[in-house]
Amino acid sequence: MHPRFPGCPAAHPSQTNYCQRVPLRRVVAVIGGGIAGATAACHIAPEHDVVLLEQEAELAFHTTSRSAAICLEHDGNNVWRGLNQSSRSFFETAHDELDAPLLEPLPVLNVHLEAARNEALADAAMGTQRTPAVRFVDTDELQLLCPPIDTAVVGCGVLEASAASIDVMAIHQLYVRRAMSHGAQVLRNARVTAIERHSAAAIDGEFPTSLTERGVHEKDLAPNRLR
Repeated sequence: MHPRFPGCPAAHPSQTNYCQRVPLRRVVAVIGGGIAGATAACHIAPEHDVVLLEQEAELAFHTTSRSAAICLEHDGNNVWRGLNQSSRSFFETAHDELDAPLLEPLPVLNVHLEAARNEALADAAMGTQRTPAVRFVDTDELQLLCPPIDTAVVGCGVLEASAASIDVMAIHQLYVRRAMSHGAQVLRNARVTAIERHSAAAIDGEFPTSLTERGVHEKDLAPNRLR
């Protein structure tokens, strides 16, 4: 195996190892300045020259700015729950780039029909094994927690007291700031209209170049794009 790239097999003696011919540092264009693009830029920027291309005048103009997110450790299937639980420490960390916490307490109550009491008990027991903040709620407490509930219909529930709302825009800004601290460029009003391929002397074959309405292409990127 190649010492630098564990997933790349070593070359046959009669061949040139492709991994050895690819520059270790590249220019990476990330298209879209929402939470997904900002996350990608943040994680790529320490190792490569990143340019983040956003078609709007502001980052996170569409879905990200309208997102309401909740941190739940007892939701979805086991894979989903495991990912949520593993992410909790990141959300609870006091990040230097931010002046406010990412989480704000927002307990979540899942209600069940009286006929589904046994399922609710089983669900609560499974949740408690993952986090002590999950517990079964019986009829009397259910009405105290949520007075409008008709306990003639809804007889019990499962409470996740440690659930919290997530400040999506703060997470977005955290990733953007970290990407820029590693030299990432952020270009607004730069809608990508085409992706072309150009020959490059530095490597065999071709590499993609993004073209935008404002004429952004590879010569506008970082001058040390290929090292």
